[in-house]
Amino acid sequence: MKPLLSGRSAAAIVFLALGTRASYAIAIDGPQLLNAGWITFLMAAIGVAPLAFSMDFLENAMQKPAAEFMKGAWVRVYSVVLALFALYETGCGIFLLSGSASYLAYETISAPVMFIVCGLTAAAGCMIGSEAVAGAARIALRLFAIAVVFVVFSQMSSYNWRWLTPVFGPGLKVILPPALSVSGMLTGMIPLWLFTDYNNRYVKRGYMKKILLAITGYGVMVSLLFAMLLPAMPKGPMTRWFQLERLLANGRTPQALQVIMIPAWFSLLLVSLSFNMLCATEMLGIAFPSTKPIWRIGICLAAILAISFSPLGTRPYIELINLIRWPVCSIPLLIYALIIAAKKRKAVSPA
Repeated sequence: MKPLLSGRSAAAIVFLALGTRASYAIAIDGPQLLNAGWITFLMAAIGVAPLAFSMDFLENAMQKPAAEFMKGAWVRVYSVVLALFALYETGCGIFLLSGSASYLAYETISAPVMFIVCGLTAAAGCMIGSEAVAGAARIALRLFAIAVVFVVFSQMSSYNWRWLTPVFGPGLKVILPPALSVSGMLTGMIPLWLFTDYNNRYVKRGYMKKILLAITGYGVMVSLLFAMLLPAMPKGPMTRWFQLERLLANGRTPQALQVIMIPAWFSLLLVSLSFNMLCATEMLGIAFPSTKPIWRIGICLAAILAISFSPLGTRPYIELINLIRWPVCSIPLLIYALIIAAKKRKAVSPA
């Protein structure tokens, strides 16, 4: 398989897509975390760190892109598994994006219409190509940076670091399952790694570790800014839409500032949606190389719409499936890295 993306393009996509999705999971789908979202994200990143180290090790050991050495029957089966999880994330992304649009439009937008529009948007991104999605990610990154600067400077006087305590919020027993679930989401780095050309100059610098570090910084920053604006509300509504209102408005943000935040928010969600759809179609391409891209896109579109119309996009299913995703996606690659390490050691050891 020929690599489809340069390292720089892949970095822009995966940084925004995974950072946004994981931040959504903590800020919107994790009201039980109270104001401990930042430490939850940090724990999630630690959980997936061995995976980033393994990917960098394999690239260094093989001295070529993963697309050129990850071959064999097990890789095809592994690619199907990765595709299924990417499809699930795309379906969840449609559910979340349409929900955000419905909330902002005061529920005047039909959910099924939004599901179909979002699904077609993701499919169009795949048809245009991976570099086009990367270009959209770079534009969204600039918009996001502008929004962050405006938010921080306009609300500087409202931040209160005391609201970050206690550090572990409701306790480790409560925050550990969401942390592991976010680790599962961050395994979304694997599909992109499989079809990206990280040249040796970047590989030697530990490229995947740097991407994970950037995602972690993004997620921790968003969680900290969110937590320092309002105190923990253990008795407040535990719904997505209440959490979304806190994120976009917080009862403090002037309407002019929301005009900046809302386009940035939707741009990030659209990049995340296109990223997961792209990963699903390309993983199916590895598993079934003789299939035409248009057929894979059509199958993926039907699958993600089915998921978005089902209860699978609701919070309990998301946490459970991503808890499963973390070991299922990580363990095969970790074992493969250990096997390659053993072979390399045996090859260099004296007879």
